[in-house]
Amino acid sequence: AKEKKKEIWQIINANAKNFPRLVGNCIGGGKHSEKNQEKKPDFQEFLIIPTKNSTKESFELMKKIKKEAEISLRKKDDKFKGKKNDEDAWETSLNEKEILEILKNFNAPFGTDVASSGFYKRKKYHYQNPLLQRTDDEQFSYICNLIKNFGIFYVEDPFNEEDFDSHSKLLKKFPDSLIVGDDLITTNYKRLEKAIKNKSINAVIVKPNQNGSLIEVSKVCELAKKNKIKIVFSHRSGETDEEILADLAFGFQADFLKCGITGKERESKIKRLIDIENNF
Repeated sequence: AKEKKKEIWQIINANAKNFPRLVGNCIGGGKHSEKNQEKKPDFQEFLIIPTKNSTKESFELMKKIKKEAEISLRKKDDKFKGKKNDEDAWETSLNEKEILEILKNFNAPFGTDVASSGFYKRKKYHYQNPLLQRTDDEQFSYICNLIKNFGIFYVEDPFNEEDFDSHSKLLKKFPDSLIVGDDLITTNYKRLEKAIKNKSINAVIVKPNQNGSLIEVSKVCELAKKNKIKIVFSHRSGETDEEILADLAFGFQADFLKCGITGKERESKIKRLIDIENNF
């Protein structure tokens, strides 16, 4: 790109024109939050997904909602200390239902990354807050109830990373929600093929540094588009302020860009996308 005096996204796709919708991590739990927390949500991320016309407007709305979420957490969580986790999302001792109750009051679609493989072992989902175990069938019923009762738009990794069938059943039941595969797919072409064959997902997380090369990323994106699977380009929990993810998401014409809300490592990607949009 430097040699040709072009933007990185132009090298990937000079005809790119559609901007990805932002997905921002507002409240955190699971393995991304403090290990020594006495109580925390079992689900890993609680996400805001604005529908504004521009990236800048969406960014401003996400920041506003995050501040409002802080006020709600201070009211409802007597252990809340205003701390943030490694993705700069609020840490709380509330459970997933209590957090979803907060998010449903804001004027924006929302979702969650269950990251259920993180608490799945010996064929059961081991919840800590409150302490209980769910079988595969009980987990399916629980996720269905959450989607129905809270109107959840986006659900990532609701079942363990080898359970293509439960994902498929969930998608069949909630075709208007995004059933998103991350641990299920791991930006892997063959796993995406399997998910497509099983009709397990209608959206896939793409982490460009996860599978070895941008050529492989391109193949995954082509396969997803061919099968009408939404593409969510994603940051990692461990990040730098490198901004190339925005160019890649726009260049590969992703439907969504998931890169947090606040914190310089997260904001750098959003600000880069805003720059591309402003110069378009």
